[in-house]
Amino acid sequence: MLKTDKTTSLTGQSIIGNDMVMSFNANIGQEGNGSTFSSNVLNQELYAANRVECRKDKDEFEKKMYEIQDNLIDEKEAAK
Repeated sequence: MLKTDKTTSLTGQSIIGNDMVMSFNANIGQEGNGSTFSSNVLNQELYAANRVECRKDKDEFEKKMYEIQDNLIDEKEAAK
């Protein structure tokens, strides 16, 4: 038996100058459940020199992810 799930995908990058230093990825279940989040450092040297900025980008990405998740949960609750 096949079971499928619809998800919302969100991607982001932390860019310093013209270089991608970090990448972010989130998958959020359609009803706001089953979310996953990952981040990857792509350039360790630039990350070390700019970690405060990269962490701000990561925090901003997570905030956006939670906004999407909250909206999906609110939509689910409103449909009841």
